[in-house]
Amino acid sequence: MATRTASTAASGVQPLAIEKGLNTKVITYNSGTDSFDASATTVLLAKIPNGARIVDVREYHTTGASAAPMDVGIASSVSAFISAGAQGTVNRASKGIIDYQVSTSPNAAVQHEYLTATITPTSATASVKISLAVDYVADGQ
Repeated sequence: MATRTASTAASGVQPLAIEKGLNTKVITYNSGTDSFDASATTVLLAKIPNGARIVDVREYHTTGASAAPMDVGIASSVSAFISAGAQGTVNRASKGIIDYQVSTSPNAAVQHEYLTATITPTSATASVKISLAVDYVADGQ
């Protein structure tokens, strides 16, 4: 399985800002001419800060393949929010409103979890485009 990284999840980029109340962040990813083969490819989309509670996820993706189902979750639970979402349609968290608590050790150097998308196209493809919105609640810092 290959792994790609969106600019919002790149090394050195801080986790999404944590503000008191409901936060909505929009993330876009465009592979350009970077080809995805017919096996699963994971894209690290964003860093969700420790303490945030993810309550909803919506996504839309397209590829050059005839079909390319996509799972959305966090690195430790890849399909936690959306499982096998179809391309060319808006997919929403399959459980309706979710309540996933991002929790890392207070002593850990990394104080975030990656929001990920795993795409499994039916054939090798380029031009993978993902638009995603994540809603999370925070107590503020």
